[in-house]
Amino acid sequence: MCNLEGSANISTLDKRFYSTKDGMRLLSLIDMVKPDMYFELHSYSLSSYERMTSPQRMEIEGVPPLVELERGVLKGSVSPILRNILYDAHPNPPESFFMLELPIDMKESEEIAVEILVAGLTSNTRLEFVKYLERNYPEQTLVGKELFERFAKKVGLGGEYP
Repeated sequence: MCNLEGSANISTLDKRFYSTKDGMRLLSLIDMVKPDMYFELHSYSLSSYERMTSPQRMEIEGVPPLVELERGVLKGSVSPILRNILYDAHPNPPESFFMLELPIDMKESEEIAVEILVAGLTSNTRLEFVKYLERNYPEQTLVGKELFERFAKKVGLGGEYP
């Protein structure tokens, strides 16, 4: 686990982030650990909910909308920039990339996130984790998979869902 404070508030969706101290630290850590699964946790203010889940997010920010699992916990994939860096630079990139956005100051959201992270960490494969998601969040997983596959095809993104 690595806490990134945020480099001058540059989004991970911005290429410049990966040249910052935090961005280089993240890439170095991934290179050193060589994880099979990669999870990111972010927090958001409730005023950002509409922007992050908007069907127009692809046109506005260049990435698919996030999908709400429950109680404001949003899921998606990590920055396509990070995925491409890892696919270009590593012979064995992580098998799975997963990102959760948690609303600030909602304690019950943290409990949900912990359950999901434990499921991911105790899964032996990406497929086992996807099956967990399908059991617990069937509609959301289907929507997330469709969004990811359309996006990946459109931009030539490597990897599978999640």
